[in-house]
Amino acid sequence: MVESCQDELEHVKDDNECLVTSDSENTSMSLNEVVCVVAAEKYAVKERRCKLTAGRHSDMRARYWSYLFDNLHRAVDEIYCTCETDESIVECEEVVMTLEVCKKDFEALIKRFEVQRAFERQERPPSVTWEVRCSPSKAKQTSYVDFIEQSVQHQRRSSSSPGIDLSLSPKTQCIELDKTRLTDANIELIDEPPLYNSQLNECQGTPPPPSLDDIDEYIYTVNHHKTVSWADRSESPPSPHHRDSRSPGRAVQLHQKLSSPLRKRSLAESIKISEEKQHKAQQIRDKLNEERVQRSRVISDKIRIVREHQFSRTVEHREAIEGRMVEAEKRREVRLQEIIRKAQEEDAKVNEIAFINSLEAQNKKMEVFEKHQVIEARLQDIEEERLKKKEENIAKEEAAHERRRIKEAERQAKLKELNQRRREQEAKIEQMKVEKEKQREEIAKERERRLEAHHAAQRFLSEEMGRRIQLKQDKSSKLYDQQLEQKKERAMAISLYRNASSDYAPRVEAYQRKKWCSVCNVKIISEVYLMSHLRGKRHKESLQLKGLSDQTDDVLSVIVLAPEEFQAQNISTEVQERLKTGKKRARKIRQRLSTGLKDLDSFTYSSLASGVISRHQSKFTKSIKEMNQVLDAFSRQKVWDVQVVSQLERLLGDLNRIIGNRNKDDQLLFCHLGGLASLSRLLLFYTDPSTASSLPLKPLLLALNSMELTCIEHISNSQYFILSKKFTLLVDLISHYFDSSQQKSDIMVALLNKGKEKSRHVTWTSICGTAFGLIAVVISCSIRGNIDHKIMRDCVAYIVCTGLIDRLAECFRAITGPFDDPVVSQLVLSGLNTITACTACLHFDVKDVFSGKYDDFTQLVCTLRQTDLAGIISLVYALLLHDGPPRHSSVPPFLPSYILSITTAAIKAINNSAILALNVVQNCLSAEGISLELRHILSYLLWYCTHYRNEQLLQELILTVGYFSVLHQENQMFLLAGRSPTLLQLLCGLPFEYFSDPKLARVLYPTLISACYNVHDNKEVLELDVNSQLLCVFLQNELSECDLVTSPSTKDSEEPSINFLLFKNRFPKDHWKSALDFFAA
Repeated sequence: MVESCQDELEHVKDDNECLVTSDSENTSMSLNEVVCVVAAEKYAVKERRCKLTAGRHSDMRARYWSYLFDNLHRAVDEIYCTCETDESIVECEEVVMTLEVCKKDFEALIKRFEVQRAFERQERPPSVTWEVRCSPSKAKQTSYVDFIEQSVQHQRRSSSSPGIDLSLSPKTQCIELDKTRLTDANIELIDEPPLYNSQLNECQGTPPPPSLDDIDEYIYTVNHHKTVSWADRSESPPSPHHRDSRSPGRAVQLHQKLSSPLRKRSLAESIKISEEKQHKAQQIRDKLNEERVQRSRVISDKIRIVREHQFSRTVEHREAIEGRMVEAEKRREVRLQEIIRKAQEEDAKVNEIAFINSLEAQNKKMEVFEKHQVIEARLQDIEEERLKKKEENIAKEEAAHERRRIKEAERQAKLKELNQRRREQEAKIEQMKVEKEKQREEIAKERERRLEAHHAAQRFLSEEMGRRIQLKQDKSSKLYDQQLEQKKERAMAISLYRNASSDYAPRVEAYQRKKWCSVCNVKIISEVYLMSHLRGKRHKESLQLKGLSDQTDDVLSVIVLAPEEFQAQNISTEVQERLKTGKKRARKIRQRLSTGLKDLDSFTYSSLASGVISRHQSKFTKSIKEMNQVLDAFSRQKVWDVQVVSQLERLLGDLNRIIGNRNKDDQLLFCHLGGLASLSRLLLFYTDPSTASSLPLKPLLLALNSMELTCIEHISNSQYFILSKKFTLLVDLISHYFDSSQQKSDIMVALLNKGKEKSRHVTWTSICGTAFGLIAVVISCSIRGNIDHKIMRDCVAYIVCTGLIDRLAECFRAITGPFDDPVVSQLVLSGLNTITACTACLHFDVKDVFSGKYDDFTQLVCTLRQTDLAGIISLVYALLLHDGPPRHSSVPPFLPSYILSITTAAIKAINNSAILALNVVQNCLSAEGISLELRHILSYLLWYCTHYRNEQLLQELILTVGYFSVLHQENQMFLLAGRSPTLLQLLCGLPFEYFSDPKLARVLYPTLISACYNVHDNKEVLELDVNSQLLCVFLQNELSECDLVTSPSTKDSEEPSINFLLFKNRFPKDHWKSALDFFAA
């Protein structure tokens, strides 16, 4: 603190020296005035900073004070507890001394605060400038140094003492020492005589201060001008001063006076005056340096003396503390000896008490023994009395039994007499009833004869009336049929003309009576197929060969009603042969799956479930045991009552709630304890034709849900489900359901109703949907494990051979519009997931997507080809465009979540099928009817995704367009069909991130390349919205990456699995360079 104060004072002196040597025009202000102004500016800046930071730190300071006081209270409490435990009076006295010292320190601090506040409240002297202007007496020179002198003197007077207080702590002594140093330094600095002020006043002349008369006159003039208006001021005569200043020639005289050569000072005289000033300033500077050195020496001596005094006090304090510690140790030893003595006395007392207690215990034992003998004697007496009473009771019971026997004999005699009387009365009553019944029968026969005659007469009249009504109805029906036939012909002509001239989305509902193209000999089942056929290449070529045009009259003559033999939807012979051979292959596959895996149950979970611990283990064990008991009872009785069914439903419901948490350990433990085996036993009863009809459906649904929850996202359980012959059982259950005509009609009714009548109870439709979902889960989870691919191919082949894919295609074709039934949506979504899982299971056999060679061991590709991709396109078209799409000028309506889920699953199934057999999928999608549906579906969904963000659906759509058009010129030209915007234009108008983000660009660019390769029309449309250089750069990057991959250094690190999103799996590798040349041209 002393050093900082000295630095500040030196800084003030330097400023004063600079003021002395400044120019003569700025020397009118005294040095004390400059110091005062600088100090006032610093104080104002500091005050502003304090005001800004006060609000910010007030809360923090309050919490800090609270924290300090809490710590202080805790420290005092801890010291008090320690003193109370040790019972040390010396330590308590030392604590009291310390607290007294702290009290004195804080009292001194409070006094210092009071002195400082009293100084701040004192009336401060006015500034120098005001004294000069307003006071006629001599102005008093004041500065910031005077304030420091007064505050320091006041502090010294308040804290003056004959010596330093020895009771203060070392830390407090250091603080007081610093204060003393600062005070001495300030006093020495302030006592310095202001020599430079006198010299400065001698060198510079100060103007005389204004008198009081001048000030009064100035104030009067200002006030008078405030009260006088501008008009009065302009009319009043001018003052003498104004008259003199405005007299003629006044400016010329003033100019001559100021520019006279006598007012100018010579150069030598100016130099001389400046040198004198510099000489005087140097003398003052030297004198100040000498005085500063002397003051520094005095201060250093004082500091040395204070440090010696402090060191001596520290040594004395340390010796006093050591002496106290020695005395405390002695007192502690005495206290310990006293405690030992008291403990020995206590041990002697304890021994005496133990001896007394032993004597009392022996006395109590003697008393208890005597009481026990008395009790034994009393018990013996009581036992003798009890035997006597027992003998008396036996004698009484024998006498009572004899009396009861006599009364019973009398009662039996009375009963026989009463029964005889009752039989006689019943015989009489029966005879009377027979006679009354005969009379009643005769009356009834007579009434029936009369009614029969009356009915015969009425029947004759009604038959006569019916013949007359039938004749009239036949005539009216013939007339109505003729009129209806004429209207249909006119409507068909109008619809054909509209189909041929516009590009709207036709309706998906099938014709009640199929139509026939007499030129092409093709049956047309709906308006979609009619419109697609009329625009097809085959139909146009046939019209040209026969010299017909596509006008309305020619179309009306060509499209006629189909003959009666073609009205029914007959299955083709190829499909029938495939289904017949499929049943034979299914038996062989079932036998192959069962014979090779007989001992699986004994070793599958021996290693997996050894360390599994679950809190539901006891619950699983109990539920599985009760379920097996119920199934055993049913296998014996073949009948389920209501209580058994409710018990089974309760067990399955509890299991679903536990497994529904999807805990891996719970799923594995449930399967290990035989849960899947018990559920499979339940499925066996529903596959048995003799018992399936009498069983309720809800337990079956709950069992399938339990299986699905056990296998979902669990690879081991899914593999176990396939390898333990439960998969074939599940497929047989669904096949048995579809083979039953009554059960099959349930789902067809549900699909045709479009969800208008929601299912309020469990039906075979919900069971089938759950079963298909279980198949999809099991296959998709198993292919992620290390299961043999041959087994998975056999599973897919078994699904195809049992005809489940054909059944799903039949169900999908039956849907003609959106539905609002969650049961139907579950069936459709589960069926699509099953197809997706089956196609994904066969991807392991695909080495090259564009080779055109595939091993159709499972007959899945053949089935998809014959069923038009299982009717997926027709399904999506019926859900999205059943009434035609809205106009493109408006925003598309928001689709429900179930329609989006089904659409995404359907597009994904098509993409998986394209990876498996690209040529078959392209041919199916380009067929008549399906191609038109596909174009409307893709256009609508791309339009929808531009307004509602759905990244998963949009990427699947982009992949579908790429697989549809790659190396297929007819399909590439198909992308430009229809009104604007076409499919290609919609792809080019996707969001900017698909062109800027490299990850999304890898999805879009291969599709654009496949759509425009070797087709100049498509390229021209593409270049209207997209720069073809982007595709060139993409191709160049892929070629460079391909060169790196095929190099010897990187060929060994290539993974054996195929990533079907890579560019080489979406566009053939041997066409990359030609594609680069095509887009670069």
